[in-house]
Amino acid sequence: MSTVAEPADLVLLRHGEAERMAARDELRALTLHGREQAHLAGLVLAGKVRRPVRVACSPYLRARETAALVAAALGVADVAVLAGITPDDDPQRALARIGEAMPEAGTLVVVTHMPLVGALFGLLVDGDARRAPGLGTACGALFRGELVAPGLMRLVHPVAPHLP
Repeated sequence: MSTVAEPADLVLLRHGEAERMAARDELRALTLHGREQAHLAGLVLAGKVRRPVRVACSPYLRARETAALVAAALGVADVAVLAGITPDDDPQRALARIGEAMPEAGTLVVVTHMPLVGALFGLLVDGDARRAPGLGTACGALFRGELVAPGLMRLVHPVAPHLP
């Protein structure tokens, strides 16, 4: 759990569309369509997030590529790589890692994967990782709260490449 000085924004975003095959799952790159999705998701976020903005992602290639494109659209130079937020990681532990990365003010954008991102949605809104929604590629949501903990953040705005 992490307490922030003022209500902070957390964006959870699934990576853009990725190649179906690679030597290892963590090496799957974004497709051209996935790159376009990531860029558009960043543009959608640009009008929704409070400054300053930090961007973090899973160490998997498709998440790093998505995060870089989102960061560029937001005018953010650096992307932090967070361990413990890959597809098979424990949602409670992942939420703790994200809480540790939250800024004192502004917004943290986190790019990760299904099924983890869905489980994080369920944790944040309902306090239950089993209440996980399905999310399309480059889709997610903006949450706001004073404490990054199960059931204590509220969904403020959905994020999708096609939403204004």
